[in-house]
Amino acid sequence: MIAVLEQRSLDCRLLGRDMPKNSHSFLTQKELDPDFIAFNANNRRYHFPRRAYLVFRAAFIQVDPQLFGRPSRRASLLLPYSYVQGRPTYAVDPYGFEEVFLPVNLLCKKQDIDENCCPENIDVQRIGLFKGEYDIYDFYPSLKALENGKNFVRTPENETGPIINEKRIGYQIQILSKTTGLGRLCNFTQVLTYTKNVVNGVVHPDQGKTIDDIALSGQDQSQPPFRQYFLGNPTFADPISAAFRPNSHYVWDYETCIHSGGRDMGKCKHKKCCIKWQFSARINADEILVEGPIIEKGKPKCE
Repeated sequence: MIAVLEQRSLDCRLLGRDMPKNSHSFLTQKELDPDFIAFNANNRRYHFPRRAYLVFRAAFIQVDPQLFGRPSRRASLLLPYSYVQGRPTYAVDPYGFEEVFLPVNLLCKKQDIDENCCPENIDVQRIGLFKGEYDIYDFYPSLKALENGKNFVRTPENETGPIINEKRIGYQIQILSKTTGLGRLCNFTQVLTYTKNVVNGVVHPDQGKTIDDIALSGQDQSQPPFRQYFLGNPTFADPISAAFRPNSHYVWDYETCIHSGGRDMGKCKHKKCCIKWQFSARINADEILVEGPIIEKGKPKCE
């Protein structure tokens, strides 16, 4: 399983550490196919962006897309760990597409491992494709099943940017972090303040209130699908939206943080990294305006 880690994640801080028994991901930090978890606990498969990985075969289910273009790979086709030409301790295949050979300094001893996660940075992806080849339904699969679920997300679903349709107005973003150590041990928090919340020309009762946004959503920030990983670092998405109504004005202020975790977190330079950002939207007879996320001056703060 170590062989399919992303290159950045395979270092002394990850080797030899197991995920919790009730987790739907392992060292790969990829999500188990939820349909297979209950169906057959032995034949589990993990989702990678381009292919699915079957644990008991130590191989991807689909044919290597590089196989026919590179004859040298064909000899290793029937070997265990064929996706890295039978050398899982020297190479990784983070996307199920092509092997990447590890530098020597990443091959280390188990006793060098610290059991912690230390935050180094946090940012908001506002425009462009989701990092990690995700789409919004990877984070919120339940929205896909809802009859009106498409109203709450941006189209195309694999992009960040404004959400504007007949029912909702908002912004689809991705929170990106940079950590060292075991990324699964860090925790996200997100606090939302309804600085302005005017709907149909009427001030909403929530205006001025501050809430725990993740807790209110009912999502579990500690594991997929809400939490995913990009280059071994925790990430999540947020399709912020409000009712599309005439004479409405929304200004919502967020503070999103990633916190250190683990039994050795006292060794971390920073206890947390936070970023403050704002979403705003205005709807009136003359214009429809969506702004955000606007990052507070100074950008992320680690302390």
